[in-house]
Amino acid sequence: MDLPAAIATAAAKTGAIAANVGPEHMAAPTPCADFDVVALAAHMSLAPVSIAAARRTAYVGEDFDPGSWPHQFLADLADLPAAWAEPGALEGTVVFGRGEMPALQAASITLMELLLHGWDLARATGQAYAVDEELGEMVYRIVEAGRPAGTERGFFGPPIDTPDGSSRFEQALALSGRDPAWTG
Repeated sequence: MDLPAAIATAAAKTGAIAANVGPEHMAAPTPCADFDVVALAAHMSLAPVSIAAARRTAYVGEDFDPGSWPHQFLADLADLPAAWAEPGALEGTVVFGRGEMPALQAASITLMELLLHGWDLARATGQAYAVDEELGEMVYRIVEAGRPAGTERGFFGPPIDTPDGSSRFEQALALSGRDPAWTG
């Protein structure tokens, strides 16, 4: 699976979870100790940043409105895969977040964020979130490559041991500092 196809799959999977999140979920805890669902939702609203990076356009920030989430998030997710599938989107350098980086790295971070935080949101709201082995392998490699800088910047917690037979996605979760067995 190529990266744009993986982003499309992850956006659909995470969008399906977000579509079932209601106001009653917003105060629920998440596997990210610093986030409840509303804080996680605010953090997950990265799609416009990623779309701007893929299209080499300026991102104009918006204030997060919990009342319009997940509707705005779902609208943004609908455009995200197409942006990364455009010719040249994965080439060169882009502005992503607070700085410049290779476009391939920005797209990889987008995939990782969609999958890891999609799982966080699913767990926090009592929904199932299955990732196949191919996508699990992709996100594992992204987490593994980003672990040194991610740990230094506080994006990842200490790795967690996983039992034998854990899926590659469960291993990616654990490598990022998440407990694959977490329940609210």
